[in-house]
Amino acid sequence: MLNPALRRTAAFSLLCVATLLMAACGSSSSSSKLSAGDSAPPPEQDSIDNELGTSMLTAGRCDPLDPQYCLFPWPNDYFSVDDSSSDTGKRLDLKLLSMPKNVLAKPITPTEWNRNDGFSPGQLILARVPGLDLKQTGAVPITDLADTYRKDQPIIVIDADTLERHLIWAELDANITKFTICDSPKPVEALTSLLSADQLNGLLSAITTVCSALPVPDNPLADPGPALMIRAGKNYEEGHRYIVALRNLKNAEGETLEAPAAFRVFRDNHRSDQDALNARRPHMEQLFATLGKAGIARDSLYLAWDFTVASERNLSERALHIRDDAFAKLGDAAPTYTIDSVTDHTAAEDADIAREVTGTLTIPSYMTLPNGRSGSRFYYGSDNSLDALPQVNPHNSTMTAPFTCMIPRAAFADADSAANATQAVPARPSLYGHGLLGSHDEVGAGNVRDMAQEHNMTFCAVDWIGMASDDILNVAEDLLDMSHFPTLPDRGQQGFLNFMYLGRLMITADGLCGNAAFRVGGKCVIDRSELYYDGNSQGGIMGGSLVALSPDIRAGALGVPGMNYSTLLQRSVDFDTYAAFLYASYQNSLDQAMVLSLIQMLWDRSEADGYAAHLRADNPLPNTPAKRVLMHVAFGDHQVSMWTAEVEARTIGARMHCPAVVGGPDPQRGNKVQTGVNAAVAAEMAAYPALSFGRRHPDDEPYYGIPCLGSGANSGSGLVIWDSGPLVHADGSPSDTGVAPPPIDNRPPRPELGYGADPHSFPRSTAEARAQKSEFLKPQGKIVDTCGGRPCATRDFDTSPP
Repeated sequence: MLNPALRRTAAFSLLCVATLLMAACGSSSSSSKLSAGDSAPPPEQDSIDNELGTSMLTAGRCDPLDPQYCLFPWPNDYFSVDDSSSDTGKRLDLKLLSMPKNVLAKPITPTEWNRNDGFSPGQLILARVPGLDLKQTGAVPITDLADTYRKDQPIIVIDADTLERHLIWAELDANITKFTICDSPKPVEALTSLLSADQLNGLLSAITTVCSALPVPDNPLADPGPALMIRAGKNYEEGHRYIVALRNLKNAEGETLEAPAAFRVFRDNHRSDQDALNARRPHMEQLFATLGKAGIARDSLYLAWDFTVASERNLSERALHIRDDAFAKLGDAAPTYTIDSVTDHTAAEDADIAREVTGTLTIPSYMTLPNGRSGSRFYYGSDNSLDALPQVNPHNSTMTAPFTCMIPRAAFADADSAANATQAVPARPSLYGHGLLGSHDEVGAGNVRDMAQEHNMTFCAVDWIGMASDDILNVAEDLLDMSHFPTLPDRGQQGFLNFMYLGRLMITADGLCGNAAFRVGGKCVIDRSELYYDGNSQGGIMGGSLVALSPDIRAGALGVPGMNYSTLLQRSVDFDTYAAFLYASYQNSLDQAMVLSLIQMLWDRSEADGYAAHLRADNPLPNTPAKRVLMHVAFGDHQVSMWTAEVEARTIGARMHCPAVVGGPDPQRGNKVQTGVNAAVAAEMAAYPALSFGRRHPDDEPYYGIPCLGSGANSGSGLVIWDSGPLVHADGSPSDTGVAPPPIDNRPPRPELGYGADPHSFPRSTAEARAQKSEFLKPQGKIVDTCGGRPCATRDFDTSPP
């Protein structure tokens, strides 16, 4: 039996899984500046203080612009203070009693968030607009990002300095639910593959105990209606200030919605006896003036506020500090390691891998707990300041990490056995990043073995600690009480260092090449000239961060990637099974949206959203070489939303393979687009009109703002869409590997709802995709077309022009 403490943790182990489980090329954006609008204050009006209700009672910690949800609108500089020591001049100042509370009425502790000098570059913008109808309003949808720049667009985010509009889309939260743990046993049963029988029985017993003790939530917002969500189509610029403007909003009948009373005090210049409002007037007048210069009339506004994006230093300084400190300790030497086992395979036993090597790596530990085990936080010593940086823990100064390396038969000149080989053909070295809640053992997956042998590459891997299989119980605690969430990004940053140490071990003369397991005929089987990265799924998401941070990696392949978990989670079928438990812990749907937006601010420290700007070749992190990445996206991916990959591509300045997707009956704008009707797309439209858009990509202008690659070999970063085709073949017969375009709201494409096969694993299992990666993962590697000038296909999809 589990002891009581472990049982309580196990009761929410599935919550951990919940959090983690989760064409054509467009033209460049049009001009985003407009002529001046009327911003002058009107004559003073009578007081409407009587309409403010009780919102002013909490004005010191809540924004009265939304009288019914403390932290809305969000993100918001109202929740920051001036700080001359930060790069933005700001510091977050969230109050404990303002934070979302779980079912046990415990608010999230804001200390770690208050280290930030701004908000996430991919921050989910949230507001509460009762009665809002996006279609009647004419809000910019995910299917037409170019509508961002329509002159009368009602939902706008502008750069406060340049006055340029930022690429966005708006949606209403489609995930309102009242699920509770007590009413949802099936997700518990879904953990049978992760837990032993005793653990599962203890979990079910603990849930029964916990549920019987839970108080009935007393929440006036138990059914608050969907939050308005505004998402960036390209990440915001680090350190910049933005203004969010909502104007001319409509309800389902097309009637204009009345602005909140507190906002009307400012907009319409009403007298007020509220000191908190009067003190804010100068700042609001500045917002109105700036919006007026951008062509947004004051009297059209429903709501307006501003926020500042965190600086480069604030986002990256912890990871860079431990990297620079650890590598300074290392000097020119290789990291300390041991070889634990060497297993040779004959050609009959394994056609791809000749030798499998396991070992243990020693790394400086910046974690609080021994060996940096799951649940660790960064160790700051006695420095309790918000600017403190992690230190090596003097009580546990190192940690160890098991690693596995796969050496292909090609590196031994295709000898029948590595033990009998006499000649080395040095293989290119690459780190491999595993998938969601997985382990370094995934370096032995079939597609990795194929890549290794087909292209003579040696892959080595350690765990993505923080998001590996041994973190399940810890993230469960995170979801029960998000005050514990910092354990995930803290340990994740230590995980980056572990990967970087393993990478250095692969390319240092006295590293792996100094061990007999990696030598034949007096020569190393690893080509030490350059280190690469390849990873899939979570490895494609977190791999972007690793590539950006690594002092040794210049090129990386990101398989089925994306970024920004605040967007990814609810659009992932992996998250769907377990989301009920997150929602049980934070039952108000506005809290759920708020929690996702909040945790992104810390997750930026250990996933690509916080580092994507530094994958641009002209913008590497300090003391770091320039980067280039190749993104391989599965069209309609059920696990990692393809929409997030498009946001990442725009942010890193990638160009894309064109034509990206096949055409459909409706014209698709953009350069080099296949506009003719693809027979399978037409057949899908006839067979599944409710799911098909009549064209392959749902967008009016697919991949807006992502330019096409040129003809021939291309330098720089690239995006390639790999498509397994529609739900039916051209003759109307069902396709076992076909996939429908994904939903256009924040829900995942589920097979049981008719969205077809999950193509998540298809790109890496496609020989042409692996060949393209191989050409890219070379010194001065290029992006080459391995798709014959057509959209890239997986399985048996025929992308030939009609």
